Amino acid sequence: FTKDIHHPLHINLTEENILQVKTLVDRTGLRYRHPQEMSRVILKHSVPPPSPGGNRHNPAGGSGNGGSSTPQPILTKEGFGKCMRELVPSSELETAELITFSEFLLKLYGCFETSGDPNQQHSHNQHQHPHPQHPDVYVVANELATGFSFLCAGNKSAKLSLAFELLDENRGGYLTRRGLTQYLRSYLTMLVGITSASSTNATASLSRADMLEAVDNGASWTQDHVFSSLKCKHKTVITFEDFAEWYTEGGYNVAPWLELLDLKKFLSLLDVDSKAVAGSGSGGANPAAEPSSSFAQNGRNSHGSTKSH
Repeated sequence: FTKDIHHPLHINLTEENILQVKTLVDRTGLRYRHPQEMSRVILKHSVPPPSPGGNRHNPAGGSGNGGSSTPQPILTKEGFGKCMRELVPSSELETAELITFSEFLLKLYGCFETSGDPNQQHSHNQHQHPHPQHPDVYVVANELATGFSFLCAGNKSAKLSLAFELLDENRGGYLTRRGLTQYLRSYLTMLVGITSASSTNATASLSRADMLEAVDNGASWTQDHVFSSLKCKHKTVITFEDFAEWYTEGGYNVAPWLELLDLKKFLSLLDVDSKAVAGSGSGGANPAAEPSSSFAQNGRNSHGSTKSH
């Protein structure tokens, strides 16, 4: 997903990454929370963006839009803290756990952060100078709720459907090209955030700007693939049924990382790696030379990555 097609960004999920997530969702109980509950709490503590001045997080705005939409709510770091305190029962956690989990969750929140006028359209990596009337940094609440669904109960289809509704600003049953990019970017941001939380993962060595630029490139490229593959039933908008059709007819080879939305499937990769290591120890072949190699479902998208186009 980088500009350098010879050195693309690989999303390499290591055993350490998966264990971090497993410990977090097990001890906090997030794995039993439904995505609807997560999104409800996040939106509860969000605030409307200052008006007007443009269409910052208005994926339906601008060219190829066909209409205006309501700006999406924003969530500050203070608001995020309130969300987590409501969702996570701190009384059942040790002090050391609270510190560890807080740091991990804040790192994930930080991957969604942007700055500047919330009404102006820009990508995560295109930060603007803060405006006196706007918070210095914040996240788009609907994007965060979409990404954080990774940590909740529910299968892939249910999470994809809920997120589609969250990002459908017009409530018209469709997303624009910009909206679909935002949809895909939310999931990629979360995945990259999980991998970068580990100091031993190669993703962690990237600068924040490079990492988020790669995420934007990946989301934009995938969005282009969706529209071109569907032969554009509608040239500027897509329904959830259209997206589901794209995925089942080959999109799973383009964006295999969407399979990891199912938390059970995500965490089951630990078992896959353990069996691979056990097989090696008993004299059998070891298909997992490293923890992340179990994600090599196909040649072009091994490790859940691809080159930018």
